Amino acid sequence: MSSLTMIDPRAPVTTCKNIIIHAPAQKVWSVLTNVNAWPKWQSEIPHASLYGGLQPGSIIDWKNSGFSVRSVLQTVNAPESLGWTGTALGTSAIHIWKLESFDGNTLVSVEESMDGWLVKLLKRFVQRGLNRGTDHWLRALKRQAEDPGLPAS
Repeated sequence: MSSLTMIDPRAPVTTCKNIIIHAPAQKVWSVLTNVNAWPKWQSEIPHASLYGGLQPGSIIDWKNSGFSVRSVLQTVNAPESLGWTGTALGTSAIHIWKLESFDGNTLVSVEESMDGWLVKLLKRFVQRGLNRGTDHWLRALKRQAEDPGLPAS
């Protein structure tokens, strides 16, 4: 299975956002990749289950903003990059996370592209939702990873 390194720049809906998290990359990685715990800190995800371990080809079944999503891990490069492809009703997506360490902090960048008949039909609505959802996810990841009560491993 090949490593996924970029989104589809020709997709009708794309986003690219980043945030600085005041925690080491390994701690951010641990929070981000503990898929089964996403619902504990990410309010828009009431359910998430990882099947097959943290490795390319493994499946993530999850709900995001009311939509059931099935994703397949494509890239797992600890603690630097995580990428998956996913499908939901009328939609296919590519989602890539990148973590970059500096001075004990982590720059987290996330990119996503979305395509499909539903995305094309509701492009502006989907774009606004993706931007809002990505901002929410980054802020939630920051809060969780910066929690001093959470172990750094």
